[in-house]
Amino acid sequence: MLRKAAFHDYPGYVPTGAHTDANNTHASRWTHLGHCVDILLQNIQCNANTEVITLAWVEGRTQPWPDFSVNRKCRDFEAIYKWQLENSVDAGKFDRMPIPHDAYVWPAPWENRESELGEKLGKHQKQEGVLGQAGHQHTKRHE
Repeated sequence: MLRKAAFHDYPGYVPTGAHTDANNTHASRWTHLGHCVDILLQNIQCNANTEVITLAWVEGRTQPWPDFSVNRKCRDFEAIYKWQLENSVDAGKFDRMPIPHDAYVWPAPWENRESELGEKLGKHQKQEGVLGQAGHQHTKRHE
């Protein structure tokens, strides 16, 4: 969703799914994008790279140049993706999933709350997209 939001006006791109859903309010879209960015930030911070980047002298430079040709051992993305496909909830079943009679129903994340799903909101959450709040908002342009 983050890529689609960032490049929504890319030539030839036609938004689908959450971008065309009439029930996807502006506030919920901002909340969703905020989560996307927060998950990426957490991943970067929690898995910080501590590899040493060596420097080498190269022709035409008076300072050493970083050698980015580091060999890394990556996770098998295809295996992870295959596991996710085999173990995810069927989208049709998800859409028809009934709310259990004894379920606690949390307040909507895009409402002006101090917490989300029981967790205090971090400093990154500024109530983006919620009009009238002290966060990000758009104003109409007069023609």
